[in-house]
Amino acid sequence: LEFQKNQGDLNNLKDQLRMERDNIISEKLQIAESKGRVENMNTRLMEQSQLMRELQHDLKIREEESERAIEEEFQKGYQTGVQVATTQWSVEREKLLLQVERLKVRVSQKEAIAALEKRLLELRDVIKTERKPFIIVGSQGSGKALAAAEIANCYGGSAGVLPFVLDISEGGSDASTWHKLKIPNTADPRLFLSWMETIVAHLEPGEQALPFRNERAKYDAVPAIVILIDELMTCINDLDKEEHERFVNCMKAFESRGNKRKVFVGFLTQNAQIQNLNKVTNTGRLELFYHIYLNDGLIARCSKEILDKSDDLRDYIELYRENYKAGIGYKNAKGDTIKPIKHPSHWGNKIDQTFPARVPEVKLKKPYDWFPPRVRELFNTYLEKEGDPVEEEIEDGKSEEGIS
Repeated sequence: LEFQKNQGDLNNLKDQLRMERDNIISEKLQIAESKGRVENMNTRLMEQSQLMRELQHDLKIREEESERAIEEEFQKGYQTGVQVATTQWSVEREKLLLQVERLKVRVSQKEAIAALEKRLLELRDVIKTERKPFIIVGSQGSGKALAAAEIANCYGGSAGVLPFVLDISEGGSDASTWHKLKIPNTADPRLFLSWMETIVAHLEPGEQALPFRNERAKYDAVPAIVILIDELMTCINDLDKEEHERFVNCMKAFESRGNKRKVFVGFLTQNAQIQNLNKVTNTGRLELFYHIYLNDGLIARCSKEILDKSDDLRDYIELYRENYKAGIGYKNAKGDTIKPIKHPSHWGNKIDQTFPARVPEVKLKKPYDWFPPRVRELFNTYLEKEGDPVEEEIEDGKSEEGIS
């Protein structure tokens, strides 16, 4: 029994030993597997480390290449930037130099203009010493009507003026410059001719004659009669041969005796028509007229020969090429020449500034009783009915000029 008991214990011990052995074997297997895993991980770690070193090396090479490329691009960009900046600076420098030159030119022009303006006279200052018939040359809008009004006022002086205009295109129109200036006007050449003939009748000596220039007090006390014809060539086209002869006879009378009786003729015309005026008027004395040129009329008249005679005129044309300008023709030792003057109505204006800088106030007087009735009616439409100083009677010798 004891043996059997011991045999049983032995068997139990053997079973325990087998179990322990199995456990040890299992543990050894686990250890071996773990060791394999560790070795595998070490191998992979070594491989990863090698790969990391290779990547770092490759990255360093790429960084170096990038740095070199960046440096090269920087140098290129720097050089390009320097060139662009230099070019832009050169352009800006040229612009600034050009602006400086322009400013110098403007300053020089202003100085030249200021010096020239001191020498320029007004139209009234030029003509006040001698009253003569006149021709005003210029295109439409150049200020011919305003210049004619300025001359009429100057010729009339304090005694006033009796102007009458023949204008086929605008005569009788409320929109005309003449109407705005309150200067009587008509588009009827036959009415105008009849008026001129009544004036001619009063140029002859006699009781009804206008005051003679030698009778200074009376001469200065009466208003000047100013005969204005706008575009003569057009105005006389409607006259027949006999009427044209009467017209020419009136012109001859005015040119020979008009000034002596304070009667003055004024033609307003285009430059191209001047050569035909002598043929139309048939007087041959237009060289004795004042020749006043405005804007393009002045430019067209300024030939090289005329410009070479006057430095002032050459400078005037150049300095005022964009402005209203005027000149008056006269003869001197050098022959025909032109004296630049201030434009009568638009002085200081650019060509596109058509509104006048100065508008003369015409000193219209009461018409003579011997004027044709229709002409007197036209005058009266422009004379105020009450309190108008232009209708006040002037006693012989009592005007400012008469007293002088």
